[in-house]
Amino acid sequence: MFKRIVKELFEELMEDWNDEKTRKKIQERILDPIICYLIDKIYPYFIVTTTVVLILLFLMIMILFLILRK
Repeated sequence: MFKRIVKELFEELMEDWNDEKTRKKIQERILDPIICYLIDKIYPYFIVTTTVVLILLFLMIMILFLILRK
């Protein structure tokens, strides 16, 4: 019984999803705000990670240069 209800609900959702107007509403009201929120939360970590990677890359190049110079 539960399986049948879930199946019917899923079919209804898929029919609604195929409608362009409904898809646009879902995107504007649900997906876009979620993505913007996640980007706002992840941005500082991205900046810190990028900075650390660049510093490490610079140090690796300097070490390699010093080793080859000898």
